Amino acid sequence: MIELSHEMDPALLLEYLLEENVTEKKPTTCILEVPGEGNMNVVLRMNLDHESLIIKQSKPYVSKYPQIPAPENRVMTEAAFYQYIQANETLRRMSPRLLHFDGKNHLLVLEDLGESSDLTLVYRADTHFENATLEKLIQYLSVLHDLVWSEDKVKEFPRNIELRRLNHQHIFVLPFDQDNGFDLDMVQPGLSEVAERYLKDQRLANMAMELGEIYLGAGKTLLHGDYYPGSWLQTEEGVKVIDPEFSFMGPREFDLAVFLAHGMMARMPQKDLITRFEQFYEGYDQLDMELLLKLAAVEIFRRLIGLAQLPLDLSVLEKKGLLNQAYEMLSI
Repeated sequence: MIELSHEMDPALLLEYLLEENVTEKKPTTCILEVPGEGNMNVVLRMNLDHESLIIKQSKPYVSKYPQIPAPENRVMTEAAFYQYIQANETLRRMSPRLLHFDGKNHLLVLEDLGESSDLTLVYRADTHFENATLEKLIQYLSVLHDLVWSEDKVKEFPRNIELRRLNHQHIFVLPFDQDNGFDLDMVQPGLSEVAERYLKDQRLANMAMELGEIYLGAGKTLLHGDYYPGSWLQTEEGVKVIDPEFSFMGPREFDLAVFLAHGMMARMPQKDLITRFEQFYEGYDQLDMELLLKLAAVEIFRRLIGLAQLPLDLSVLEKKGLLNQAYEMLSI
């Protein structure tokens, strides 16, 4: 079994790719590098003299946090997502091509999108969403959520329940547990004091748990599952969407809620972003806006006082304001 690591021998990986007919021409040069900071999986870029490939492998733990166990077969969901969207030109154009999937080795090979950077730069005070980019990202969800699946296709798509249960803990449970062991002052001095009132609020924890049950439920809409700036790449060909390993069939409001929450944390007014949803999301009139706002609120709590921190350029006072706003959104 092939074992990917950031220090592995390029010759061994090349031998595997040749055996699997992923690449047909034996190169004269082969260089491995890490394309960016990964969270869930080991991710490598393989530079050959005639092409460049992205190789991903899931381990039985989170790559960034090895102490956290994670389902090893999660790349199966990512592969299934790419296979499901292949028939749609818009989604295909905004995604990397799936070149190879190996379920036994929990490995997939993707098209290399070239020199690019994710959109986490929008969290900086001196950066903002470009209107054209924002429009394309909303339209991507509009097209994705509008896809209609037969009952068989809905049942065939991986339930991804193990990864969702892990995500559920970090979204809906731990950020509201005063015994979670997170030292928020290590993230930013003064953040623990801001979080204290919410961690003592059992009503808030109960509301989050109710929303968590919706997240773990079933649905018929194909979701990306982790639709935030870290999953968006700015490339020479425009914005691309990656990392759908958290994908599942569920409520369309979840993807939009995550989008809304991260827009707010990037200093975009909630009202402005919802107006954009109304303009560019074709199914806007079908949305449960109360559910969307409540899910967005939980995502704000998760990112500000949970383990999954972001490179936010926000003061403690600004975070306090966002948490207050999120609390109001949960209380509607």
